Order: sequence, then C-alpha cells, then structure tokens
Amino acid sequence: MNSEVKKRKKRFWAFCLVFVLMMGNVMSMLAIAAEYTPDDLTNDPENEIGKVNIVNAGDKIAIPSSLSYGTVCYVTEDDYIIRDVVIGSSYEVESYEEVFGDSDSLNEGKGWRIVGNDLNYSSGSFYLTLEEYNYSQSEIHYELNGGDNAASNPSTYYEGKEEIRLVAASREGYTFEGWYSDPACTIPVTAISTTQTGDVTLYAKFISNGNMTPINYEMLDGANSHWMHGSSENLAFRGAGDFSKFTGVKVDGNLVDGSNYSAEEGSTIITLKASYLNTLTIESHTIEILWTDGSAITSFTIDADTSDDDDDDSDTLSGNQALPSDTDKLDDVPKTGESTLIGWLFVLMAVSGAGMIITKRKGKRMN
Repeated sequence: MNSEVKKRKKRFWAFCLVFVLMMGNVMSMLAIAAEYTPDDLTNDPENEIGKVNIVNAGDKIAIPSSLSYGTVCYVTEDDYIIRDVVIGSSYEVESYEEVFGDSDSLNEGKGWRIVGNDLNYSSGSFYLTLEEYNYSQSEIHYELNGGDNAASNPSTYYEGKEEIRLVAASREGYTFEGWYSDPACTIPVTAISTTQTGDVTLYAKFISNGNMTPINYEMLDGANSHWMHGSSENLAFRGAGDFSKFTGVKVDGNLVDGSNYSAEEGSTIITLKASYLNTLTIESHTIEILWTDGSAITSFTIDADTSDDDDDDSDTLSGNQALPSDTDKLDDVPKTGESTLIGWLFVLMAVSGAGMIITKRKGKRMN
C-alpha cells in the first residue's frame, strides 16, 4: 500500500515538473512577443521618438475597426518583394523561415525593419512594409568568483532584439546572491535589456552558507504528533524546505542515522521508522529537519501503551468472575426470609397443640 502511494506521488510530482517546464517555455515565448497598433509603428524613428521601428517574428499588430483594409509587404534589403499579405483585425509578424524558407537557426539574429508605414484613417487603409534587418551581436562575459555558470546563460546576445533573463550561478557551500555589473557587486543586474548595447561583463556574488542567517521553515504536517510506544506504525513529518537542500534529521538535538528514517520530495517528507521510535523514552521529544539554508522544528510525544492495563481493569470489574470456593458453604445457610417463615410455623404448631390439649381437658370435665 505504501509503495503504491509513493509511486502515485512520484508520478504526480513528475507531472508537475513537466507542466512547470512547459509553462516556462510558453511564458518565455509570450514574454518575447509584443503587441502593437499601427499608431505605435514608424518608418522614421529619428523624428518619431518613442515609436517602434523594429519588429520581430511573433509580434502582433492589432488593427482598429476604423481601418477596413490592411496589407503587410515583406521585402529584401534591395527592395525585392518577397511576400504581400492582406491582413484582418489582427496580424502576427512572420518569421524568416516562413518568408524566405530558411531555418530559424540561420536567422535567429534577424528582425524586420519598418521602411514603410502608410496609415490613412480617412480611406480606412493601412499599408506596412517590412525589410529584413540584422541585429548587432555582442558578447556576455561572466566573472564567476569560484562558481559555475548555468548552462542556459548565453555567451552572446542580439542588441535590441529581446530581453535576456539571467539564471543563477552555483557554488558548493555558498548561496548565490545575484549578478552585478561592477566588481564590487553594488549594481544588480537581472536581465540584459533591449536597450543594452556592446559587450557586457557580469559578476557573480556568493555568500558562504556559514555566514547566512538560517531560515526558520514551517513544519507543514506532523507538528505536536503523538505516537504510542509498541506500535508498528511509522510517524511522518513534512517541512516547507526545498528537498534539494535537505541534509538530515535531528531528534532531541542529535543527528539521526539515515537507516532510521526515509526522506522524499514534497516539500520534504521525513518518516521516522517504528523500530527507531520504539527506542525512544516515553515522553515529549523534538524533531528538526535540516536544510542547507535553515530548518523546521516541532515536538512529538511517545505515549505509554495502556492497552494491558485496560484488560486487567475489565477482568476485575466483570460480573462473570467466579466467587471463591469457601463461599459455597453459604448455600447451606437458610436465607433471611426462609428462617423467619420456619419460626412462624413452629409458633403456629405450638399454639395449635396447646389448643387441642385445652379442648380435651374441657371435654373430660363435662363428662
């Protein structure tokens, strides 16, 4: 039964992990795509500051109802028309693969520059011309301070194309405190923005786990539990700390050998084995779940097994218990009601006899 429950838990958490990863990819795609109206776009960025001159594949253009007709034309740098598309109320900018037939991997550093934006509300028409555009590529350098970089952090970026969200670095025995743009680690950086230009150097900041203020995690399940001594059942606790940071368990301040408990994910579930619990004294104890950055602590009580005492009491109070053998002699002793009745019979017999004697004597005298 327990193995089946564990299997179900593992399948559930595996599903959650896959779902989170899928949602992360979807959200990253959504974060890249932008949405504009024709009024947001310009082919003259120098004179129309604040408007958009470069769009990317996946960006959306929402056409207002006041415009009855719209067309998007894709051209090469030498103005050769590749595709002319009539659009409706909403349009998604196409990729280079869709327009030119090239793979996206060959065109990841490309976008579309707006070279024509004929917007006429009087006639209700909108004509947009997009020209292939090559983003400038710059390098990203990482100063890791003894740590290891995340594999997903890129070594290059395309200026202005999209925001690059940075992932934490790692170092054994240390906690990552963030990326910074200066060696003294005073100016934090969480992403390479679309306004960034040129090569970038990032500095990783770590703090020793020995210098950290421990986190007091919540004990989610099992707090103040009771367990009966002699039981064959295990006792489970669940702490809020991340299972990947779990390091051990203490009972009454002493580390518990790993053979005396099981540990599993969700957040961190610790199950003390009955064989171990039966070695503890009958009183209150403390349990502490340990992680690299903190711990969760609570108490539990080992109660005495009172089932034997209850059986003794039931035997004492039972109405079915036999009386001692000496009391059998009481059966020969007349009951109170019986002795009284016998006495009255003797009195009645005595009175009757006396009456008969007196009657006989009177008869003789009369004769």
